[in-house]
This record gives sequence, C-alpha cells and structure tokens, in this order.
Amino acid sequence: MQDAGEPGIPGIASISKTAPTPLPDNEGKYSLYGLSPRTHVIKLDHTTLPLGAQLEVLNNRNAGSPGTRFVDLKRGELHKADFCHRLALRPSPRRY
Repeated sequence: MQDAGEPGIPGIASISKTAPTPLPDNEGKYSLYGLSPRTHVIKLDHTTLPLGAQLEVLNNRNAGSPGTRFVDLKRGELHKADFCHRLALRPSPRRY
C-alpha cells in the first residue's frame, strides 16, 4: 500500500474494454467519469512499468493477476482501486 507522502508512479498505462483508456497524471493517478454502474476490469500495461517494478496481488479483486483489478461501480459512487508494486533492488529483465 502507498505510505503517506509516497508518490505514485506516473506514466503507467491501463487498458479496459468497458472504459475509455485513461492517462495518468503526474502522480500516477487516474480519473474516469461517466462509466456505467457495473463491474469493470482495469488492466495495467506491463510494458509501461518502470524497470525492476514487480506487481503484487493485494486481494481477490486482482483476479489472481497483480496487473488486473475488478472495479464494481454503483450509480453516483466514487471508487478507488489500487495496484501494489515493489521495486527490485537489482532490476531483472522483464518477463511478461
């Protein structure tokens, strides 16, 4: 989880079949609006992660894949969905 004052990672792209492709701000945060009230799946584009970054599963909302997140929207609700990562001490080649 993100610690207080810890910055997000800007520049990581995400993909969704049910929502427009958002662009992150300079803190790595996304803002989507006008989505239908249903379950959406947001998936991170692994090729845009910083070298050495490794995603980790937070809970069952990751669908067993750390780069995927279910988001259940209800009408008029604000919703926050987090992804978890850690940076390896020694970056290894990407294996996606």
